[in-house]
Amino acid sequence: MHNIRESVFWFLDRLKGSPIRSKYLILKDFGSKPESNAQALNDILEYARKNVPFYKNIEKNELSAFPVIDKGVIKPDYSQFRSPEFPDEEKLVVFHTSGSSGTPFKSYQNKEKNDYHKAFLILQHERFGWRIGNRWAHMRNWGYGAPATKKDCFIKNLVPLSVLNLNDEKLETIVKTLVEDKKLHIILGYASGLERLALYIVQKHYEDLDFGIKLIIADSDNLKESSWDLLERIFKCPVLNRYANIENGIIAITRDKDRTFYIENSQVYVEVLQRDSDVSVEPGEIGRVVITDLHNKALPFIRYDTGDLAVAKRIVNGQCMEIGSLMGREISALHRTDGTLLSETNIMGRFKEFTDIGRYQIRQKTERKYVMILENASPDVDEKCAAELKKIFGDDAEVSVEHTDCIPCKESGKFAVTVSKL
Repeated sequence: MHNIRESVFWFLDRLKGSPIRSKYLILKDFGSKPESNAQALNDILEYARKNVPFYKNIEKNELSAFPVIDKGVIKPDYSQFRSPEFPDEEKLVVFHTSGSSGTPFKSYQNKEKNDYHKAFLILQHERFGWRIGNRWAHMRNWGYGAPATKKDCFIKNLVPLSVLNLNDEKLETIVKTLVEDKKLHIILGYASGLERLALYIVQKHYEDLDFGIKLIIADSDNLKESSWDLLERIFKCPVLNRYANIENGIIAITRDKDRTFYIENSQVYVEVLQRDSDVSVEPGEIGRVVITDLHNKALPFIRYDTGDLAVAKRIVNGQCMEIGSLMGREISALHRTDGTLLSETNIMGRFKEFTDIGRYQIRQKTERKYVMILENASPDVDEKCAAELKKIFGDDAEVSVEHTDCIPCKESGKFAVTVSKL
């Protein structure tokens, strides 16, 4: 049943010429037309060749003819990557991000790209029973460049839950909000914030409280298997993990009872390439996530290296359709003592049964030195954790375990499970 907010949203969209509704209908029909992704890719490649200075000398409308780029290539001269069809920055949607790489970056989107993104979010949310106007909570760092105004909260029916300095007092307030607000059924939030909330609920023996939550979507970072299990057990609802970035929007999302990341190929074309070449990995291998955005014409992202690593699960003619697991940033990837790159997900999976520890962080100091930081854990687990680290990184690894009352998050509010100092 449509609610008032949803009806008002579509009414206002219709007054503007239905820019979002028209994209919504295109995307809704996208899945029934296998050729749609190939056509969208061809269109953006052709547009880039004709309109973007950086690509003016590319003769073939084939993805392999385009170079792999990253922020470091774009930043020195944005004008080489922007289309002259959109010269007025004030008429564009501009996003600023430092990302997990710590590199400040500015991303431009033309209005049509932004409308596609909004339409896709609406369509995606509907698949999970989340309609425009439903009351929802967003767990993120609200003190980091994006304040939650009363006007925005009213319009979006949003409950902002800040993960900034997430101490017991804040967690208690969040639990109280989830229990008392009977119209609140959806939580979108950082995976690390959701994990912290789940551990707090168990610690306080709140599992039997009536939360009324019907959908949880973890965003921005990788959800640990143990946290996934815990969230499903506590809230008794679907728990999904979404892969997205500021520059391109939604890239992939899992499904209920299925923890594979399915690429949203109405939005992006994804390759997973080898770390030392621009050749596709084989299924099951770790590689760099490289994205071609299908809708952004203001600053087309063609073969854009996101800086993320992932394990490809299904590849069709070089196009990645499914990701088995996300590893996070390449700069945070850990290695065995013999140099073998390890999946963050595989590392976390080794500690899945360590139910007597809560939040932890593993840091690689040198090629052979590793330390595991435990938050509010008993020293009794040190020997067991150290032995597991040896199994993971190698018998010649120099491992140690340290304790703290609180492992700090990054400035953005996100939490890093692995940290590389190499």
